[in-house]
Amino acid sequence: MLPSPVSMIRIRSPRAAYSFAHRCPLVMLSALAACNLLAFDGDCTAELRPMIIATVRDSRTSAAPLQPVTIVAYNSTARDSVTHQAPQPGSPPRAINLYPRVLGAGTYSVEVRANGYEPWRRIGVHVGENHCGQTNAARLNVSLKPL
Repeated sequence: MLPSPVSMIRIRSPRAAYSFAHRCPLVMLSALAACNLLAFDGDCTAELRPMIIATVRDSRTSAAPLQPVTIVAYNSTARDSVTHQAPQPGSPPRAINLYPRVLGAGTYSVEVRANGYEPWRRIGVHVGENHCGQTNAARLNVSLKPL
């Protein structure tokens, strides 16, 4: 029977042996974590994360459009949307979040619409997923052109 690599290491003092025995597991855990081979249950939560975060502004004024804004995300198998009400006049652009009720990670076409503006479209928007199965949001800067 061959000796284990740990037993082949000569440690001269009891204090050094104690220190080595306690550091070795920490070194292994650190190496596994650095290689993303170790996931702790505490990393994953039931937090609902948006799949698309769109900051919508009027292309002329750079302010938020004074109309309700609808964001639609779709692919060949599913479609989801959200509508946000109009803000107060002079409000800065705001982020509008589309949460994954129907859709999850994948590649989508996204449309943003508001009355009085040309529709905005982006094809091939990629929404990723983390190791917990939660979406990593695609961030879009949308500048709507008035009609």
